[in-house]
Amino acid sequence: MTALVFAIVFFSLGLAALVLAACQRHELNVLRAKCAQYEAVLDHLPAGVTLVDPDHKITLHNAAVLELMDLPADFFARGDTSLEALVRYNALRGEHGDGPLEDVVSRVMGKVRQPKPYRFERTTSNGRVLSAHGVPLPDGSFVTIYSDVTERRKAEAALARESFDLQTILDHLPQGISVFDDQLRLRRWNRVL
Repeated sequence: MTALVFAIVFFSLGLAALVLAACQRHELNVLRAKCAQYEAVLDHLPAGVTLVDPDHKITLHNAAVLELMDLPADFFARGDTSLEALVRYNALRGEHGDGPLEDVVSRVMGKVRQPKPYRFERTTSNGRVLSAHGVPLPDGSFVTIYSDVTERRKAEAALARESFDLQTILDHLPQGISVFDDQLRLRRWNRVL
């Protein structure tokens, strides 16, 4: 009888272990699927994304970062690329301003070490204008999102030139001219008025 009880207990424990293992395998598969979904989203974003850990190692990036920053395909191949290595690489191409290399790298890394949100734009060596928006995370790491704003900057410059040209024409007309908007607010006028 004791042997039967032990057999039932061991059978029950074995069955429970199998059920637990199946549940854990299912949870693991769900996590893997969720991870694959996040990777797909990250890789199809039109913006570049990096995650930098508290030790300033780039632990995550998407393909858009390579394209936007015009980096070699194997730049992050080692898997533990430091942010300083990326800053140095870009500084060598003149993308962080003028000055001695070590001073430029030190200046940029000094800003990075300040745990606060940031936003800046810079022009890359290929003429692309990148916008970078970074947010620190509670664990000391931070996420940066890079966007190509080149076309927007070109459109803004063209609009400013057009506005300047129109104002110049208005200012040199011999008669007074004023322009009102649809709510009859005075929007433009020339100096004759």
